[in-house]
Amino acid sequence: MLSDSMGLFFFFLSLYLMQIKKYKLSGLMVSIALFARPSYLILFLITFMYLMFLKKESLKKIFISFFITSIFFLLYIFAYNGELFVIEGIRFTQGHFSLWGIGQNSDVSWYSNIFTLANIPFLCLFFIKFNKKYLLLYLLFIGYFIWIIFAQNPENLRHLIPIILLASILVSPVLGKYKFLLFLSVIFNIYTIFSYTNTYSPIDQIIQDIKINRINTSGPRKSASNDNIE
Repeated sequence: MLSDSMGLFFFFLSLYLMQIKKYKLSGLMVSIALFARPSYLILFLITFMYLMFLKKESLKKIFISFFITSIFFLLYIFAYNGELFVIEGIRFTQGHFSLWGIGQNSDVSWYSNIFTLANIPFLCLFFIKFNKKYLLLYLLFIGYFIWIIFAQNPENLRHLIPIILLASILVSPVLGKYKFLLFLSVIFNIYTIFSYTNTYSPIDQIIQDIKINRINTSGPRKSASNDNIE
């Protein structure tokens, strides 16, 4: 049900198609990416602004294709859900920014998630040299980084996925130049993976916690979380 991988796949596919100048097909993929993962809106806005200022020759074809495809998506959604789509969209957006979506009731912080031992290989980002041809990637990385800090819940590590992918692309020239760093990164990642001890998924962990709480507390008890309701 979580559409991170679907949204990212079509978004990166659209960037590739844009790079090889298949603009109409790129616009189609952008639309699929947006409707698969609306919370990546910041990535789409940055890309369109980049095209507006630096790739004007491609903007019109991409946007027209994107707009037409989006109209078909919206027609289908309204035919299937009616105005409930708008009502639920407003409810979810309000809830995200006022109740749960930016970690309002969380003890976890993005600082504690980002500055961890597991992220040491990405220190290579400090050694990359600015290259104009990667400008869009820089903008996407910085823009989405700011977006998650101020508009996403730090308890959901999956929000880091776009940052991890973009950072991996950006450090690849450094790792390609200094092969020993690539070797050390692989060894470090293998060590980190095997250091995890949890064998239950997050939802299974929540279920186990609820069962323990039922045993330790008397009377009926309700428990809800942003990840699951049991």
